[in-house]
Amino acid sequence: MKTDVKAVVFDCGGVMITDGFKKIVPILSKKIGVSEDDLYRAYLDTIDPNYMKGLVKVEDRWNAMFDKLSIRAPLRDFLIEVHKIYQPIKDSIELVPKLKQAGFKVGVVSNQSEDTLAYLKEKYPTFFKLFDFYIWSCELGYSKPDQRMYEKALKAAGVPAGQCLYVDDNDKFLDKAKNLGFHTLKFQSPQQLHQAFISGKMLKEDPPERNRDELKKNYKFVGKL
Repeated sequence: MKTDVKAVVFDCGGVMITDGFKKIVPILSKKIGVSEDDLYRAYLDTIDPNYMKGLVKVEDRWNAMFDKLSIRAPLRDFLIEVHKIYQPIKDSIELVPKLKQAGFKVGVVSNQSEDTLAYLKEKYPTFFKLFDFYIWSCELGYSKPDQRMYEKALKAAGVPAGQCLYVDDNDKFLDKAKNLGFHTLKFQSPQQLHQAFISGKMLKEDPPERNRDELKKNYKFVGKL
């Protein structure tokens, strides 16, 4: 990793916040009375890219899946379970204030649906005070790998692509960023990410006494992360 990086842009789902519909399939299948295989197949078959762009209503997205399964389920109760997928990855999040303290501009650029974004804002408000900027697909009407998402991130960061590191767990989105001139890093784990920042001389090794309690105190985290 080159040391000319001045900004770091993270994907959200799978990097900063857990995701993955498949994880919740066993619980959902019992609640709505269908097999796990049928539920996951119907979920995949009815994915609409416009949902992440904010162009499809939440009820239309999930009713399409229910129609595929020939069932009707209470949408509100269903979404309560779906949203439980999304939880902060604390060890990833704790890298953000460290990067900011080291002088980097830090942001998020993410494909996210309106209902999930609303849930995250209500459930984890401190997450939305942590980064310098946030780029959400559902607020723009387009999504990654659309070039405009990356251009929005660069504009918010105030740097050219050659001075920006993009972190994601999705190869397609990483390839797009690389083609646009970004430095890129594939996320595998918070520990791997931290070590990459240290190896690239973006962060120093933490002294033994620096811990999560100190981070919370210094950055005034409130509520549950």
